[in-house]
Amino acid sequence: MRDAVLAVAAWIAGIAQILSGCLLVILWVGGLAWVIWNGSLIYVAAWVLFGPLLAVLLVSALRLPFVLLGLLLAALAGRRDDYLAFLARINDR
Repeated sequence: MRDAVLAVAAWIAGIAQILSGCLLVILWVGGLAWVIWNGSLIYVAAWVLFGPLLAVLLVSALRLPFVLLGLLLAALAGRRDDYLAFLARINDR
């Protein structure tokens, strides 16, 4: 049972990681396209410089509740260290 709960926690974290990566690309490219469409060169330059930082902050804020939910499930199963090792492994990629 503990392994099943850890697997569910890992699935939640893995899906959150994949979706956050997709959302990061969509936010940055979509924001860049919108700024280019509006036609201001200063805003384009600002988005190219600071857009990735803003996108990473937004995506991290959206991913955090799912990672914490997985941590809670893993802690309830008594496998917190395994879950944290899994998170370290998927974040290193």
